[in-house]
Amino acid sequence: MWFLQQLEPAGAFYNISKALRLRGELDPGALKRSFQEIANRHKSLRTAVVENGEQAVQTILPAVELPLPVVDLRALPAAGRELEIRRIGKAEAGQLFDLSRAPLLRLKLARVGDAEHVLYLTMHHIIGDGWSLGVVYRELAAIYRAYCAGLASPLSELPIQRRFRGMAAQRAGWRRIG
Repeated sequence: MWFLQQLEPAGAFYNISKALRLRGELDPGALKRSFQEIANRHKSLRTAVVENGEQAVQTILPAVELPLPVVDLRALPAAGRELEIRRIGKAEAGQLFDLSRAPLLRLKLARVGDAEHVLYLTMHHIIGDGWSLGVVYRELAAIYRAYCAGLASPLSELPIQRRFRGMAAQRAGWRRIG
């Protein structure tokens, strides 16, 4: 994927972009904290790909900041709002990522009405795909609900990360022995 992006550096072909209409009350702070928690859980969302000589090296950062800029469209007339919603979506989908700088996930929230928002989510295909977006949506729903209720995240550590930590400890033990 990195190689293909290098062949066409000005293309946003590998951006996966979604615009989700959210109806009902929304707490932007809880939404931002929810996405931050998801980034903390998933290494791919903290990954950058850095060129090292002739090869690409995956780098996983310990933490990343996921900004959630909010654009207020309520002052626009209804027809103008819809045009602006589409314009923002197109702009977000077409904005390039610098693969050497994590996060390779971008968020934006448009306030369309008092109880209506559009959430724009764009990620580079190098860190995710349609299946992983489903995971993000499920986790977002669970974490956001908990945060709005004043609770901690209800999600436990990912099993693959528990296994990896166990394998890393085992490998360190073998290195100490011999």
